[in-house]
Amino acid sequence: MTVILEGEYESEYGEVITLHDVQGENLNDIVQKIKADDADFGHTPMELNLHFPDGSIKWVEDTVARIVSES
Repeated sequence: MTVILEGEYESEYGEVITLHDVQGENLNDIVQKIKADDADFGHTPMELNLHFPDGSIKWVEDTVARIVSES
């Protein structure tokens, strides 16, 4: 199953970074991919949506923050 993350977050300098359809097997997989490119991801304000194959969408800011704090 592939899920897609899209949305925006701020860099540590306040720049808004837009995520366009980042795909992965699950949210944790996607978070790790983004953190590999931006170590501050998940520590700044963000508005993120996770799209599931069935068409449903879930806001995941709190979940991403929890994943980041545990890793």
